[in-house]
Amino acid sequence: MQGERSKKPEGFQLKRFDVNMDMLKARCPAGKESSTVNFLRDGSIRVLFSRASCKDCAFYAKCVGENKIKVRTLCVSPDYDYTIERRKEQETETFQHEMSVRAQVEGTISEGVRFYGLRHARYKGEAGHRFQFYMTGAALNVKRLINAITKGIEIPRKTAMVYQT
Repeated sequence: MQGERSKKPEGFQLKRFDVNMDMLKARCPAGKESSTVNFLRDGSIRVLFSRASCKDCAFYAKCVGENKIKVRTLCVSPDYDYTIERRKEQETETFQHEMSVRAQVEGTISEGVRFYGLRHARYKGEAGHRFQFYMTGAALNVKRLINAITKGIEIPRKTAMVYQT
């Protein structure tokens, strides 16, 4: 999931606000609470803070900026809670390990599509498709093995797991 794209300073981005989707309220980093909520046509929710609370705030210039409206507004999707949960999950080591494996697999698939014609089936039927995939995979492996031998690259081997009883 893509990160936040706000141009606001780090301390005043949406992730620093405490947004309660059940109550449709938000609390800013300075502790001020939102006053109004608007539902937009695209399904998103605009949370507005009152002029009085923003104008008297010590962080007004950094938080609101040179905006003509002169109050802080937040625009959140109805799935905001899921978005925050997913972004936190992306920070975990397990997720990053899974994504590194995914990047390797996608690189291999991309190579098969670009250089070996995996996008177009040469054989009819499921058995023919399977045969083409296996042959393409074998060709990729042979190519990589020859490259490793000619360039003197050590081929990593999977270590066998030893189970103790």
